[in-house]
Amino acid sequence: MHLKTEMLNPRFRMIVGTVGVILCVSGALIGLTLGLYEQPPPYGGGPPPENLEESSGRESRSKRAVRDLPEYGSSGVRAKGDRVNPSASGAPFESEYRTFSTTAVTTDTHNCSQIAVDILREGIGSVVDAAISTWLCVGVVNAHSCGLGGGHFATIYERPRGESERVLLALVSRTRAPGAAYQDMFVNNTEASSFGGLAVAVPGDVRGYYETWSKFGRLPWSDLFQPAIRRCEEGFIVEEDLSGAIKQYEDVMYSDPNFRELFVKEDGTLVQEGDLLKNPKLGATLRAIAADPFTFYNGTLAADIVQDLSEYGSIITLNDLNQFVSKIKTPLNATLDNGRYKLFNPPPPSSGSVLDFIVNILDGYNFSPSNIADTDSKILTYHRMVEAFKFAYAKRSELGDEDYVDVTELVRNLTSDEYAEEIRRQIDDSVTHDVDYYGPTFDMKPDSGTAHMNILAPDGSALAMTGTINLFFGAKVRGSRTGIIFNDDMDDFSTPGTFNYYGVPASPSNYIEPGKIPMSSMSPTLVLNEQGQVVFMSGAAGGTRITTETSFLTVNSLWFDMDLSNATDTARVHHQLVPNELVYEPWLEQAVLDGLIAKNHVVVTSSSIAVVGSVRNRCIPAKTPTGKVDGCIEAVSDARKGGAPAGY
Repeated sequence: MHLKTEMLNPRFRMIVGTVGVILCVSGALIGLTLGLYEQPPPYGGGPPPENLEESSGRESRSKRAVRDLPEYGSSGVRAKGDRVNPSASGAPFESEYRTFSTTAVTTDTHNCSQIAVDILREGIGSVVDAAISTWLCVGVVNAHSCGLGGGHFATIYERPRGESERVLLALVSRTRAPGAAYQDMFVNNTEASSFGGLAVAVPGDVRGYYETWSKFGRLPWSDLFQPAIRRCEEGFIVEEDLSGAIKQYEDVMYSDPNFRELFVKEDGTLVQEGDLLKNPKLGATLRAIAADPFTFYNGTLAADIVQDLSEYGSIITLNDLNQFVSKIKTPLNATLDNGRYKLFNPPPPSSGSVLDFIVNILDGYNFSPSNIADTDSKILTYHRMVEAFKFAYAKRSELGDEDYVDVTELVRNLTSDEYAEEIRRQIDDSVTHDVDYYGPTFDMKPDSGTAHMNILAPDGSALAMTGTINLFFGAKVRGSRTGIIFNDDMDDFSTPGTFNYYGVPASPSNYIEPGKIPMSSMSPTLVLNEQGQVVFMSGAAGGTRITTETSFLTVNSLWFDMDLSNATDTARVHHQLVPNELVYEPWLEQAVLDGLIAKNHVVVTSSSIAVVGSVRNRCIPAKTPTGKVDGCIEAVSDARKGGAPAGY
């Protein structure tokens, strides 16, 4: 099949150097070739972008200097909608904030967002094509957080192939317990749930890509892999967060030969920020999947994966891979503002229902900017938010994989206005309470090696995706044949008779069963208005803090009407009920903190709370005859981890 080849307008390249380290945001002359199937278009192509910095999300991070980065809009020039006075948030950093008129993409890296923009600009690829290609890139650049060895959830608003109407769907493609897994397998060996072969659950990423591409994809499957393959073979510049994770696990980098070959240089030092890193072994794996989407689960690659894992003592078999399924489901939805907004996110074992419950409780307070306009109002508002967090996390513990645990009635309650009103009446505006007041039954397992992406397409289609390999570098298992870094998601299950770090007993709804998906904090969310248009999208990385902070950003943007820059950078609060501590970021106003303490909150500080990426669409209603308003789409990549939005 021969198609016409077109070139995009040249994009900006900026070189900023200190001590020989080249920092660059985007490659020049990225070609979007619609050419031969045998010669896939280089979306996000050209020389591999020389990244600036990536993520963090680690609590050890404190202040980050404001970076001098190129700001690009439709043609590589400084985008409109420059950040409002950065001191308004009080944050010691400035998140990457851009405004666009047509399309917006956010990821946790400077390297990959433009790939989606290049695909969507031509009008040939779907939002799902853009998402797959971009997420494959993120899995290469953020190898410590996500990738082929993990899984994901997504909320999708797109037209299926051959159809004219968009549909709202949720993709559940997180990892599953192997067939030989059993409830008590970690009772006497809890360390094995997070380190080594037994910690690895059956990966879901590739199956999820193919399921959604089969329904929504418009570009050839193999084309979508080329930007990630190029970065593996030609190299990419290591960003700050990958560098930090390598240093954090330097003992693994040196002791495990499979990690050593990738992350230890010839001179014996660790790969660090600014280094050019190639990953040819993973590149070959990506080429194999690009040529045959079934090879990961049923072909020669599947056999290599099983052998790779067996070297670490895994119990995953070929049959586990053969039987793996991703599921496209109806998303949960919650109605807010008397029908003005509807939230959509995946069902359990995601935490979409927990997020819906939080926002549903808060909806009854009829929040507006006046609720944070002065110190006393802000104290009361934050107290109410924290109390909603606590009630929601008490119920989170009863959730589990809905295909294994009957959570129908609980989810119905968590997404209902009536139940939210019942809980809201239990919130005491004058004081917080002990844990038992909120009715917990639970254990919560942290998941920290996570990443999130938002894509809003020119035609109004949208996709929010959150994926993970759980802890940084997952189970510390890297395939000697495939180069895949595998998850440690078995640690997200609960183990009978054990207690978590905080002394809370395990939750039966999240016990291990063959084929089951562990409970997750991930909750990628789309918000639509009454006309069915996407007005907000968000999601986060950061373990059990994901759900509270996604709701925090949602409230800041939709009800407090902050621009996304300040909505993102303003000091956050978090509470997960156990431990009974209110976690806050250090730049929270002292007077607000004192007011919360006066309501009996026990407070602890954290240098950063989760990493939230968001897009706000303010183009509705249209203010011009063409329906286009300059800079009416806001996009932010959170400085707590890094990355930069892209769009036009």
